[in-house]
Amino acid sequence: MSGLLTATATLPVIEAHEGGWDELAVFLGPLAIVAVLVYVARRGKHADQDDHDD
Repeated sequence: MSGLLTATATLPVIEAHEGGWDELAVFLGPLAIVAVLVYVARRGKHADQDDHDD
């Protein structure tokens, strides 16, 4: 067990909080992807409806 503690004690310390930009990126990244997909889907749907006007 002491070998495990020694191995983990030598790992570098990683900052988990970088001032909020990383949390913002984790939230806005997927939100932006979904927004683009919805935009493309709606644009394609409107183009299909315009072609079928009788």
